[in-house]
This record gives sequence, structure tokens and C-alpha cells, in this order.
Amino acid sequence: MSMLKYFFGYDCDSRLFEGLEIAKETALCQQYMGKFPVISINLKDAGAGNYETARGLLCSIIRNEALRFSFLKESRQLGEDKINQYQRLLSYEEHGETYHSPLPGNSPGTGLHY
Repeated sequence: MSMLKYFFGYDCDSRLFEGLEIAKETALCQQYMGKFPVISINLKDAGAGNYETARGLLCSIIRNEALRFSFLKESRQLGEDKINQYQRLLSYEEHGETYHSPLPGNSPGTGLHY
């Protein structure tokens, strides 16, 4: 899964793919490599002895991943409601309500920004 993250993610380092078959597909690489905001979450990092601790760890993982997209706070393509949703995600507290419902599109506004 991390190869997909490294290929599609906007912070892609194309040198990682030098010498690989995919690098020979120049049109594909130009169209897709490094063009998308990729959110990557590893659930094994949320392992815990009980639900509450696991949930807290997972929420922390999601929040930290969302911090990578801090530029969304100033995006001109996003409406005020999406920016507010992103702000709530970043200001999540241990027992907050932000994570009780799924985020639209699995990420608050990244698809709209691009």
C-alpha cells in the first residue's frame, strides 16, 4: 500500500520509481504521479487492549494525517462548511464528536481542492 501512496501522493519523489516498469509508462506517470492528496492510515498503530484506547489512538492517527493537508484551511476551492469541517477535525479532543460520522469522501475536502 505504501507504494501507492508514494506514487500518487502530491509529495511523490519520482526517483523511487527509476528503473521500475511503471517508470516506462511516461504518459501514465505524467498524468497521475504526484497528483493526489493521499491519506494513509495504518490500523496496526491503533492496537490497544480496549475499545476506548484503540478509538483514541485511531482518532489521533487520523488527526495527524489530516495535519499534512493544512493548506486546505486557506483553499479558495473549498466552501466555508468544508473548511469548518477540516478545522473541527484538527481541533479534535479525546472525547470529541468529530469522528462519530464518516468524513465525506474519506477526507474533508481534499478532492474538491484538486
